[in-house]
Amino acid sequence: MLCTGWYGSGVYLTQHAGAALRYQYWNTSVPPNRMLLCRAMLGRVFTVPENSCEFIGKGLTTGFDSHRGRDRWDADWQIVIFDTDSILPCAHVYYK
Repeated sequence: MLCTGWYGSGVYLTQHAGAALRYQYWNTSVPPNRMLLCRAMLGRVFTVPENSCEFIGKGLTTGFDSHRGRDRWDADWQIVIFDTDSILPCAHVYYK
């Protein structure tokens, strides 16, 4: 699912389960108690400047393959992938 979020319009990934769970909580279209674990090819990563609103809903920055930005509520990095062929789903996790 593409998101038109803070760091560009793409697929958002994170290394931290807690950050992923926060987004799942807000998005009622996602089934509860499930998480998809993926591997991703990031390529050249553009770091979005903190407190920048100019990337909301924008496409990939020229010369880069992905974006990353800090979560607004804590120190978690979020990665934005613009080419879904760069994402490999590895496991569908169900939890209580």
